[in-house]
Amino acid sequence: MSTLFRETLSSLRESSYRPLWFLTLVSNTAQWAFTMAIGWESYALTHSSIWVGATIFASLAPNLLGAPVAGVLADRFDRRQLLFASLMVTALATAAIAAAIAGGVLSPLLIVLLTLLFGLAGAVRNVSLNALLPGLVPRRLLLNAISLQGVAQRGTEFVGPAAASLLLATTGTASVFLITAVLFGASALFLRGIPAADRTAGDASPGLLQPLREGLQYIRGLPGVRTIVAVVGFHCTLTMAYLGILPQFVGQSLASGSGTYGLLVTLVGLGAILGTLGLAPISDERQRGRLYLATAVLSGLSLSVLGVSRSDIAAAVAIVLVGASQAMFMTLSLAHLQSDVAESMRGRAVGAYYVLAAGVMALANWLYGVLASSIRPASLMLVLGLAFVVVVARYLLRSQTFRRICAIGEPQVASAAPALEDRA
Repeated sequence: MSTLFRETLSSLRESSYRPLWFLTLVSNTAQWAFTMAIGWESYALTHSSIWVGATIFASLAPNLLGAPVAGVLADRFDRRQLLFASLMVTALATAAIAAAIAGGVLSPLLIVLLTLLFGLAGAVRNVSLNALLPGLVPRRLLLNAISLQGVAQRGTEFVGPAAASLLLATTGTASVFLITAVLFGASALFLRGIPAADRTAGDASPGLLQPLREGLQYIRGLPGVRTIVAVVGFHCTLTMAYLGILPQFVGQSLASGSGTYGLLVTLVGLGAILGTLGLAPISDERQRGRLYLATAVLSGLSLSVLGVSRSDIAAAVAIVLVGASQAMFMTLSLAHLQSDVAESMRGRAVGAYYVLAAGVMALANWLYGVLASSIRPASLMLVLGLAFVVVVARYLLRSQTFRRICAIGEPQVASAAPALEDRA
């Protein structure tokens, strides 16, 4: 047991990595508290899933343009400075929402605008943080570090909403946003313990469009990375874009209120903690490949089970599986990507990842919010979950690279041009 414990936490013994892990823990606790509170505040203000979807869209949509730009900046400038700036802007945007609620001037449009600013800063934060990580640990500990990062990133889906639920029920959403702003500001203190990257500034080409084109060409030339990014796009669009319709699902299918909504969002985080923590001690590549496939399938099936749930208990069990499978799949995907790209391209590769992991998911959240006005959220969850299982099956049949990842747990070796068989 002690050996397993040491292997699970091995990256935290690296003094350069520990501050980044704690920064991630604190800032993502604030992130998920914000996500839960902003969804409920929007629904309480408008009683419309369309506005809830628009709000979630505003928090994630900046990744469509912001993440690629942040990737170029992360390959050109000090990633710690970018991370600091993003944390400060996020804290200010969150504090402004708290002030608007306290002053009684919050409107649906103001929610969307401030959430959009929050999302822009979040895009820079996510890209710079994940581009910074691989330089802080030895390569042999990279998967372990990313797994522990997953515990901090996705596991805080439990801590953040749990704390926010208590505040929401006792003191209201203004206090949630105020404390969230404080947490974002406090997380920046951990940057002092992170060493400067051992690389030359200005790795990216001058301008913006040229380095973006270089990054896209680089990703297209890596079959493994290209396949992973594409599957992540389908995964985030079909299985992870349910937050915009979750409040309406709770009200319609479960006939419950804010307490059940807060519980379900919290249980997503509990599943994420269990899932990503379970990945940390795994070093066998073939086992990771089997888990990659299993969690992809389970992610779709568990969302479908959530859709057909008609009691709080059934929904709670299903959403724990949703949280665990989604967190494990995303962690394994990011680990594959990070281990297969060059340091000078890491920012742009991570930026492309977040375009799909958050940007496209934002569009889907808004779309599903609109559809929920005429289609029951439960039916949407059922169909979307099964659709992703079909996508996974199609990749298994048509993509040699995807089968390789599932069989031996690592992407195909880089090549100069895309492989034709991978155009699934």
